Amino acid sequence: MLCGRYCDRWLARGGTSTRVRKTFLTSGIIATGTLLWASTFVGPMFCVLLLMLAGAGMGVSGSNMWPTTQTLAGPHASGRWTGLQCGFANYSGVLAATLTGMIVGRTGYFAPAFAVAMGFGLLGAACWVFIVGPIEPVVWPRQTPREALPKISGDLAPGPAAVKAMLDRNRT
Repeated sequence: MLCGRYCDRWLARGGTSTRVRKTFLTSGIIATGTLLWASTFVGPMFCVLLLMLAGAGMGVSGSNMWPTTQTLAGPHASGRWTGLQCGFANYSGVLAATLTGMIVGRTGYFAPAFAVAMGFGLLGAACWVFIVGPIEPVVWPRQTPREALPKISGDLAPGPAAVKAMLDRNRT
């Protein structure tokens, strides 16, 4: 809640949606991955603290995930985009648990598995910075259903007489 409130204040003071959202998304993702990985190199007490801070990092990025999705999708598609995002997140949860189990099973340690998680986090943060454009509604070109269909012409589109002739040939 604190991060969401701070973002709202920053936006109200004139911050752009792109700068505010991407700052919180990337810093939260990087903090989560780094703290998760670092937790494998310390004793139990400090490990718990780092894991709690990693959870807070997830809150920093999570406070801006849904507003970003809804802003990019716009009012007519935000429900569909949110559904797709949730669906892919479920698959990534299954994949992450499976991959973690395989890595821990082979090595006997969580450090390599958490390093992989940190790597995916850094990759995600890089995508937010370098691939995702401005955080504003995407404008899609409008097409009517008929315009969206490919145009067929020439020999590829036989007329009614040719279709009737083909059907007659197949019957005999």
